[in-house]
This record gives sequence, structure tokens and C-alpha cells, in this order.
Amino acid sequence: MCIPGAQQLYGIGYLGGARIHTNSWGSPFTGLGYYSTAETDNYLRNNPGMAVFFAAGNFGADGMGQSTTTMESSAKNVIAVASGQTTLGSANISYVAWYSSKGPTYDGRFKPDIVAPGDGLLSAMASGTSNTQTCKTIEMTGTSMASPAAAGTAALVRQYFMDSSQRFWTGVCKSTYRSCRPFTPTGYLVKSIMIHSGIQMTLYNGGGQYDVKLNSPPDFMQGFGRIGLHTVLPLKGVISSFDLFVADGVNVGENSKVEYNINITTANKPLAVTIAWYDPPNVQGTTTKALINDLNLLVTSPSGDQFFPNGRTFPDSNNNVEKISVVAVAIGIWKVSVSAQALPVTGNQLFAIVITSAGTVGYA
Repeated sequence: MCIPGAQQLYGIGYLGGARIHTNSWGSPFTGLGYYSTAETDNYLRNNPGMAVFFAAGNFGADGMGQSTTTMESSAKNVIAVASGQTTLGSANISYVAWYSSKGPTYDGRFKPDIVAPGDGLLSAMASGTSNTQTCKTIEMTGTSMASPAAAGTAALVRQYFMDSSQRFWTGVCKSTYRSCRPFTPTGYLVKSIMIHSGIQMTLYNGGGQYDVKLNSPPDFMQGFGRIGLHTVLPLKGVISSFDLFVADGVNVGENSKVEYNINITTANKPLAVTIAWYDPPNVQGTTTKALINDLNLLVTSPSGDQFFPNGRTFPDSNNNVEKISVVAVAIGIWKVSVSAQALPVTGNQLFAIVITSAGTVGYA
């Protein structure tokens, strides 16, 4: 198979105004411990308005307990999509499909990133000859169906922030927030929203013998969970239990930090914070970890308890997506900090942050 370069693959659409690119193809994971996706990461680094989706692969059953995500979906800056079941027949929407490829990447990063429905979806199908061609539909299954479904939700995310309709962002954001106006989100803000929206899956459906019970995300089967935009994007006129705060293109320098305060006035409500950034490409073929610019997300409670991202009890130095979820928070001022631990290439890094809570966010 001849794979075009990143500029040819993504650039034509970009020049035509496209800012979402979905890919239902990929090379099977070879088991080789090296980084091979520098070109895509470099393209997104240089074109931050773009969000690129990749099907995670349909090799889940080929290696129970092994990494099977495609090489292309393992890129740091793309959004790798796993396949979830739908409600067709006896299927369960909270199950990851048996064939859906699993992570981690060779250096331990979380892939896939998210889950979208991919079982038995109806898609367009052309049939007949060039002279008698008719448009039909066909039922298909796979992460190749899940990836475009996820890309469609990304289009809704972009509309939410770009549209001047008072039903969307400009109608629900608090006037004290600096971004309380229509704006064009970066690709890494879109990625942050998708990650933030993740709903826990309950099972990796391995067909009985190979079933795996899933706990709170992230993990290497569900990523950060099934997309649920209703958990992160409030609509005016629709009762919502949370406030949304976003900041896009936030700049942090080496050995510095960006801080926010969240004034929580209602106890026992959830708090979630997500950041994402487009990391510079590492050297093609490196056998060390792929991450270069290392940002650290930290949430501190009013009593001084510290919460680290991605289910860890320490900073994450592998992933360029970090999420912290606290199920029930106490009343008081919660502090959020994003610090730069290492920026060896650029000396600074732009990132996006998403916060949902039963409180109000202020700049520290």
C-alpha cells in the first residue's frame, strides 16, 4: 500500500476549508517498539486548527492481552477511536466491541482515546456501473465506522463554539469568562472536549472467555470512554447541573505554570478538568518515549488534597492528554494548575483546558 505524505493526505482538505479529517485505514500493529508517526504529529503541530481522527483498528481478537492499535492511530496528536456496540439486537451500548483494537502504544501511552458506536451502522453505498449507478445504504461494522461517527460529533463541537446562536456557547457561558464569545476552536480543544465527555464503559466484550470488566477510564480498551457531549456542552434552556469553562491556546513557558481557582458553592457534585496539546514530533524511529513537551495537570482541594491525572497518584509524563475527575467535591476554593515540567524543543507550549463543575472558575 502506498501511503501519501501528511501534506498530501491532510493538506488538500485543509486548503478547501476542512478542519476535521477522519481516516478509516491503518497498518496493523507490528509489535516493534518504535515511534513511526512523526509526520502526522508534525502536520498537526504546524496546523493546530485541524483535528485528525483514526480508526483504532479491528485487531482486538488477534491478540488478547496484547497491543493491537494501528501504527497510524498511535500518533500523539490524533484522536484514535475504538468501536462500541450499539443497541441493535441484544448488544449493549456500554460494551467495547470484541474486535476493537487495544493499547497501549509501545511507550505506554493511552490509545485508543475514545469510543464511538461502530456496530451495525448504516452507511452510504454506491452500486452499479458508471452509467447505472444508484445510491443505496449498507450495514457495516468496525472502528472504520466509529471514526467517522466521532468526527461527526467533532463537527458539532466546532459549531457549538463558532455559532453565535444564544443556545450554544455564547448563551451559557458566564460573562466573566474571557472566551465568552463565538470563536474557532483549535484541534486540541476539540480533542479536549471529546476526551472530557467520556462515559465509562462496563465491559470489553471478548465473547465470554475473554471478557474484561472495565472500571473508571482511562484504560487501554476504552481510552477515556464513550463520547457523550451532553456531559460537557450545556445548552441554554436545558436544565444542566454543571458550569462549563474553556480556555484555548493557553501559553505556558518552561518552569512556569498557569493557575485557575474554582469557587465551589454546592457540595457533593462532580468536578472534571481536561487538558490537551499538540506535542512536537519526536525523531522518527526513536525507541524511547514519544512525548517531548511535558505538561503537568494538578487539582488541589480546599483542604490541600492533591489529585493527579489519568487515574495516577503522580504526574503523567507519557501522555499529551490529561484528565482529572473528582466524583464529589467539597465546598470551597479548588485550585487547578498546569505547569511545564520540560519543554526541551520550543521553550513554551500552547494547550487547551476544559473544566466542568458546580462552581465558577476564576483566574489565579
